[in-house]
Amino acid sequence: FKHKTNKEISKLTTKEASVIEAIQTISPEHMNDQIRKKLLNTLSEQEMQHLLEQGKSMRYWIYDEIKTMKDEREYL
Repeated sequence: FKHKTNKEISKLTTKEASVIEAIQTISPEHMNDQIRKKLLNTLSEQEMQHLLEQGKSMRYWIYDEIKTMKDEREYL
C-alpha cells in the first residue's frame, strides 16, 4: 500500500484496501468493465457499501470509480 495515505486505507479491511490499491494501480485511463467486474466479484455487498461510505475521504477519481462499480453491481 505504498501509494496510499493512511487516511485512505486506515478504516478499511485488507480486502477493501486491496481493491483500492488495484484501482490506484490500474489508473482511470486503463479501467474497463472487465476489470470492474473482477473487482466487484471480490467484494460482498456489505464490503461494497463500506467502501462507498469510506470513499468520500479518498481521492475524487477513486471515489468516482467506487460509485461506478456500485452502479454496475445494481445493474447486474
